[in-house]
This record gives sequence, structure tokens and C-alpha cells, in this order.
Amino acid sequence: MINLFWDHFGKIVVISLVLVVLCPVTCALVRYTGDQEVATEAANEWAKKLPNVDGVECVTWDSDMDGYVSCTVYREGGLDPLYIECAGAWTLNDGCRGRGRQ
Repeated sequence: MINLFWDHFGKIVVISLVLVVLCPVTCALVRYTGDQEVATEAANEWAKKLPNVDGVECVTWDSDMDGYVSCTVYREGGLDPLYIECAGAWTLNDGCRGRGRQ
């Protein structure tokens, strides 16, 4: 009876350890790879409302964990770029925020 308990206990411990290690790693990889793509798409939508946009660039991941990724909207004609933040992949946030349109 005791051997049966230890056999099941050992399997439970191994499965638990595998899940404890694999779940955070998998979630981190999915989050890391998805933030930039989703934020860049949102930044492009936001930038469509502005004249003279030359391009949009977003960082790879949300560095301060607020659900937003930092993006830069480059403008033609020597105008200063706009610095905005757009929602990342794994957040309840939506769209972009930043200083007003210039």
C-alpha cells in the first residue's frame, strides 16, 4: 500500500514540476513574440489619421508591464516624431495612447 502511494506521489511531483517550468516559459515566449506585432498594427491604424506619416516602429515587448508597448510614429518633412504607446498582445487594453496629434 505504501509503495503504491509513493509511485503515484512521484508521478504527481514530476508532472507538477514539468507544468511549473513549462507554463511560464511558454507564456513568456508567446507574450514576447506577440506584443510587437499587435502594437505595430494598432500604431499603424492610429497613424492613418495623421498627415505626413513616414512609418511606425514599436519596441519588442512591454517593458513596464502596463499592457502597452512603446511606439514611434515618424513623420515626413522634418517634423518631430510622435511617441505613443499601443496595447500589446496579452492585455485587456485596446488601441493607442499618447500625446495629442500635432
